Amino acid sequence: MDNVFRTKTKEEIKKEEAEKKAIEIKLKKVVEDAQACLSSTVFTKYRESVREAREGLIKLMKMNSEPDPIKFAFFCKACLVKIDAFDMMLEEVEKDSKKK
Repeated sequence: MDNVFRTKTKEEIKKEEAEKKAIEIKLKKVVEDAQACLSSTVFTKYRESVREAREGLIKLMKMNSEPDPIKFAFFCKACLVKIDAFDMMLEEVEKDSKKK
């Protein structure tokens, strides 16, 4: 096991600095890509499609007249999982666009 308190060699320091710089470059690229994605017309259409699908799932849950409470619960849970996936897809792009 490495001693984390030992003095690092020049090579180790140089390697860590290079890795840190590479990570910063990748993060900057992610932010730039996310910002470009948010401002693109394709993403705007995608976001609207996701909202429509999300609203459709909510309507399906409201209209569900399944008398069996177990079947009703499983159907609603399946709809909620899909809604959550839609929300996560949009939120991740928005989060990435705000990273520094």
